[in-house]
Amino acid sequence: MKKTLLTVLSGLTLLTSWAQDTKSVKKQIDKSDWAGARTAIDQLTTSDKGSKDQDAWYLKGKIYSTYATDSSLKGQIPGANMVALDAFKKAYQLDSTKTNMEAILDKNHYYIVGLYNTTFNAAYKVFQANDFANALIGFHQASDVGQFIYDQHIGLSGLDTVVTYYMAFAHMKLEHNDSATYYFQKLADAHVSGQGFDLPYHWLCYYYSDKKDWTSAQRYADIGAKFYPNDPYLQDVTLERLKDQGQTDSLLAYYQQILTANPNSYEHQYNYGNTLFGLVYGVDKKPADYEQKIQNMEAAFNKCISLDSTRPEAYLALGKSHFNQAVSINDSIKHINGTTPADAANKKALLATAQSQIKLAISPLEKVYAYYDVKGSLKTGEKSAYKSSLSLLGDCYRFLDQNDKAKFYDDKYSAADSK
Repeated sequence: MKKTLLTVLSGLTLLTSWAQDTKSVKKQIDKSDWAGARTAIDQLTTSDKGSKDQDAWYLKGKIYSTYATDSSLKGQIPGANMVALDAFKKAYQLDSTKTNMEAILDKNHYYIVGLYNTTFNAAYKVFQANDFANALIGFHQASDVGQFIYDQHIGLSGLDTVVTYYMAFAHMKLEHNDSATYYFQKLADAHVSGQGFDLPYHWLCYYYSDKKDWTSAQRYADIGAKFYPNDPYLQDVTLERLKDQGQTDSLLAYYQQILTANPNSYEHQYNYGNTLFGLVYGVDKKPADYEQKIQNMEAAFNKCISLDSTRPEAYLALGKSHFNQAVSINDSIKHINGTTPADAANKKALLATAQSQIKLAISPLEKVYAYYDVKGSLKTGEKSAYKSSLSLLGDCYRFLDQNDKAKFYDDKYSAADSK
């Protein structure tokens, strides 16, 4: 009987001691003795009983959350935010109802929600410094905290669009293309929209177009177009698909549809003109509507020039078009073998038309020459355009028997590689 009583008294002493331990930690917290509270709580949660105590784990989460979020303590314990998260998770696993009530009474989940804000802000600061690898670590941590907050019905949503966006963006910058696609796809499948959220649709269109997966590319272009109806990047997916599939008539019809809705799109005007250029001059046989295609093509290039007269590519394309027509007309003269007055008159008329086209070619080609000639050094593409204008101008003036001007551009061409 005496032995039993002693055993009971011993157990009560242990319980009282245990309660005093958690009370002691709370007193240290009340006094802002965070170092003492941290030492005590680490000892408690590594003990056999403490590892099973919900209150101890909640206190540990609170203490480490303070180390992660409080400006006077932040940085003293690397990874304090994740230690806090794991502690809160353990507390909820042991007794979710009690833990949630405790968290509500403790400044309305302040120590849990604060983890999310601090973790995200720290990651964003690193992101702004273009350290995408380390920013990615932080954003993944913020995502883990956010998911926990959502799972416990504290706040946020099932898809944290902001954190997901930055994870996708960081993966994209690091050229982790499959990972970037995974996160951008989460956003696009959720039909996100608003300023900046056009990027997920752009990326997915690029990613799937590059793989020639036109079904997926078109799907995301169509979703994105609901929110960004005049976005040229999304429209280009359909254009690329039609071009890749050889649907020429549908391609030209879609260009007309786009340009009717937005005639001031320089890129679409230029690409439309360039597409027609290939259909007119890049074939062995003239198309049935040759004249109409030329008219539409040159109208597109002239529209580009009216939209931005400082860019050289439309001038070069227009000059090439007029030159090609002159060459075609001149070739047709060679096929007139008759010697009648009518044949002679026909030849003379065609030659005059060819010369007219050459003169029309010179003006835009000289714009291209003037644009590049004043530049000290040229990139590969610029040098190619520059030399093309010089070569064509030399041929134009030879055609007009103005050999001095032809020599001027021939000499410029010979010296062009030194630019």
